[in-house]
Amino acid sequence: YVHTVCPGGPSEGRLFPGDVLVKIGNEDVFCAPPGHVAELLLGKQGSVVEVWVRRPRNPNASDLQFTTTCVKVTRRRIDPFRTG
Repeated sequence: YVHTVCPGGPSEGRLFPGDVLVKIGNEDVFCAPPGHVAELLLGKQGSVVEVWVRRPRNPNASDLQFTTTCVKVTRRRIDPFRTG
């Protein structure tokens, strides 16, 4: 799932904390290791990837119902968490 979204990053306003990543491009990532998911998201700089996510329709409701949504993200080949 999405823990945080980097301010100013390509996913800002498209992905939100709590989103559950389902598919990146044509690859199912629901149970994929985090490092593999990160590589798929980073991809080739300037390319666009479709990211399928599940998110609550109304996060404030007591009985959560989810919707599956596709967002398009333009990749930047920069890992903000990698140092050096």
